[in-house]
Amino acid sequence: MTLEETIINIGVKNKIQIAKLYIPSAKAIEKPDSGITIQNKSAYYVIKDCAKLANEFLPIKVYQSIKDADLKGKISIDIIKEFVTRVHQKNNAGTVLLSLIIDIINATKNITNKENIVIEPNLVNNVDDIYGDYGVEVDMPSQPSTDTLINSNDAKIIIQELINYFEAKK
Repeated sequence: MTLEETIINIGVKNKIQIAKLYIPSAKAIEKPDSGITIQNKSAYYVIKDCAKLANEFLPIKVYQSIKDADLKGKISIDIIKEFVTRVHQKNNAGTVLLSLIIDIINATKNITNKENIVIEPNLVNNVDDIYGDYGVEVDMPSQPSTDTLINSNDAKIIIQELINYFEAKK
């Protein structure tokens, strides 16, 4: 199980309604036309990509809705190590990691208001306009990448901080 799946499972157990969207969004990534008839080809890609965004960012939203005490002792050291290792692979987990690190810093400063935390996703212009016939013509500003890459020394520090923060056990 990944850190994101652990957060979603804790969210479901804590009756955070949006956490229940994680599995359906994963299914919609694989089969966007499941249960519906798509009459416009670009709608297929809109559904698929919206599902992908939902699936990637739901753990952040759910995490921000969970009380810190509900996470303590429920995340294993192996899950934390696997998570930090994935950050090396530029797998959007960097955004979740950033949110977690902000919480750790805030916790050490005794700041408890999570609502002030804002993480902006990286928007990338795509040369192929697969949504073109969906009727959307918006020029998106280009933004620098926010992917998080960490070196080995930073990884050890981050792993230890996350283990301490979550009171992780083997």
